[in-house]
Amino acid sequence: MQKTTYFRAVMRRQNHVKNFFFDLALTFASFPRLMIEVFIRRNVGQRYYSTSSVIVVLIFLLVTPRLIQITWESLPRENYFERPPFDFTGWYIFTLLFVIFSFLRRREVKRQPSTFDGGKLSVYSGDILPVFLKLRLWGKPANIRNVETIYEPLLVFAVGVILSLLGQTVGNLLQWSALFYGFSYAAAYKIGDDYLLDIIDEMIMKRHLADVIIHGKDGPQVQGVRFYGTRPSGMEHRQILANLTNGPDTASPPIFAE
Repeated sequence: MQKTTYFRAVMRRQNHVKNFFFDLALTFASFPRLMIEVFIRRNVGQRYYSTSSVIVVLIFLLVTPRLIQITWESLPRENYFERPPFDFTGWYIFTLLFVIFSFLRRREVKRQPSTFDGGKLSVYSGDILPVFLKLRLWGKPANIRNVETIYEPLLVFAVGVILSLLGQTVGNLLQWSALFYGFSYAAAYKIGDDYLLDIIDEMIMKRHLADVIIHGKDGPQVQGVRFYGTRPSGMEHRQILANLTNGPDTASPPIFAE
């Protein structure tokens, strides 16, 4: 663990701006994703679907229009139009559809084999609609990563734009939900990429770290492994450090003298 932490801290570049937005999306994406996924995903895992989260979203959908109206009515007279600049007809239709599709998703979860018997991953995010996997945008066939980070949120965002142009306030809700949806999945894939790369880097370091510390090899000779630090001058001490860092089963045999 210490070895991995060292190489991450010393060698890995960090894009703090991108990480900030990804962390933000992951933190607040649960409810926006739920509002979308009940419509476009089926057969989700038992722990991925949450009745309590559905209730929270439903309360939000029912209360928000009234809060917006109260806020608008409390503004000074000269700061608002005679007619409210929002229409919640589509919002309430969306709320009704959300309840119906949430009930359908709940029935699917109930019919699944028991998660405790290993029937399915409990946090499975659901089956993707086949139509998304048949798309070919920019001349490239769709894959699950593109579907979750681009195609699904892009469709929802486009629907939101159309509804906004029609004067429906729910369009703004769908646009923001689509943004959180896409960014959160992009963040999830970045975490997955980093996890696999950490495993690969750990394998490479374990294979070559002894040669780097003991023999002073560098860069292309050892698949890019480079040690940022001052090595002891004595070979015996280098061997001891290599054993402590990489375990006694190092890539090179013990060498105590030139």
